[in-house]
Amino acid sequence: MDQYYEAGTAALWWLGQMGLILRSGHTTLCVDYYATPDDARQTRPPIPADALQGIDAFLGTHNHLNHSMLPKLRAFGPIDLELLPINGRDAVRYRRNCIGNMTWQEAADLAGEVAPGLVIPGHWDMFADNSADPQAFVDYLDIKYQGRIPSRIPRVLDKILYKKSST
Repeated sequence: MDQYYEAGTAALWWLGQMGLILRSGHTTLCVDYYATPDDARQTRPPIPADALQGIDAFLGTHNHLNHSMLPKLRAFGPIDLELLPINGRDAVRYRRNCIGNMTWQEAADLAGEVAPGLVIPGHWDMFADNSADPQAFVDYLDIKYQGRIPSRIPRVLDKILYKKSST
């Protein structure tokens, strides 16, 4: 993970849920990594927290993005890459004090409005009682937005290389 990536290029390793390692240039970020072992998890942490090496910064986001954020996103200019939670929220989750996130339809519609270079669904894989179908997200996105929004369903520790378009 310590390879150099030229300007406009980023490598991502997905860690499950919304966690990832991101490398661009000589900088490596660890974002929203949930490394706590938990019997309720469907997957084990792919890298134990004490084994993470070469990380320049850790970033925790989780403001549970919704459509009210759209003007703020647009203020940044064109968005190259979106990582959106798709697990949703409902009465069952609220009853368990689980606040939830956007539904896969809301996430796809936000991606449709923002039109990023690539959108990646997250928050769908770790807990059986707080998951969603990422293929439903991709199918809806492709049908509603006629294939204009590229997407990728991540696999744990799969490197996702994104290179910004030069146009």
